[in-house]
Amino acid sequence: MADAVPSQSTPAAPAPTKVGMMWSDLSAAKLEEIRAEPAAGEKIRLLCETLAVKHYADNTWSGILVDFLYYNILFCEEKGLTPEKTSAFFTIMKRVFEFTFRPELEPGNVDDDVERVGVDASFAFFKEQMLRHSVEAPAEGSVGLFTVADVEFIAEFISTTRVRRRRSSCSVLWNVAPRRRFYRHFKAYSYCFYNKQPDENVERTLVVETPLPPPPLAEATTDATNELAEPPAPAPVRAPVAEGLVDAE
Repeated sequence: MADAVPSQSTPAAPAPTKVGMMWSDLSAAKLEEIRAEPAAGEKIRLLCETLAVKHYADNTWSGILVDFLYYNILFCEEKGLTPEKTSAFFTIMKRVFEFTFRPELEPGNVDDDVERVGVDASFAFFKEQMLRHSVEAPAEGSVGLFTVADVEFIAEFISTTRVRRRRSSCSVLWNVAPRRRFYRHFKAYSYCFYNKQPDENVERTLVVETPLPPPPLAEATTDATNELAEPPAPAPVRAPVAEGLVDAE
C-alpha cells in the first residue's frame, strides 16, 4: 500500500507592500470588494465597516465623513486610478478632513475658543501630503506614486477650474487655488462641525387620563359573603371499559 501523500495547503498571497499612505486605511481586499459591489448602498455599508462607523444613518457628522470619502473613491474609479493610488488618495483626503474639521471634538458643539482651521491652512496641508506621494525622494520620506497628470486632475477635482499643464507636480500644486468641489463647500463643512447647534425647547400640553384612586383601607369592612369557600371536590373519573369485554356472571 502506497504511503499517503500529505496534503499541501495553498500559501496565502503576500500582503501588498505599504508605500507612503497606501493601504493605511483602505486595504487592497476591501477596495476590491467595494469596487465589485454595484449597489451604492452596499458600497457605503462596506465603507462604514472599514471606517468602523456604526451610526451612519442617524449621526449627521459620521454621514458627512463617509459620503465625502465615498465620492473620492468614485472619482478615482472614473479617472481609472490604480488601487494603489486610490488607497493613497483615500487616506490623504481622510487626513485632510480630520486635520481641518477635527472630528475628535464634539461636532456641532465646539467651544468658541477652539482654533478653527481655515481654507488656506487646510489646502496647504493637502499640498504637503500630495507632494510626499508625487516626488521620488526616499531620503526625505517621499515616493513618486502620482504622476504629473494625476496631480493635475486631482488638484482640479478639489480646487479651482481647469489647471494649466505644468512640468512638475510641485508647479501644479503651487499654482491652484482652493475654490472648487471640496473647498467650494468648505464653509458648509466648517459650519456643520464647528458651529454650536442652537437648543430648541418646545412645550406641549397633554391631557392624560388617570384611574380613580382606590378607597382608603381604613374604610374597609368585613363581608362574610366575600370569604372564599372551599373549592368543591373533583368528580370521580370513571375508567373506560374496553370494547368486547363483558362482566363475568
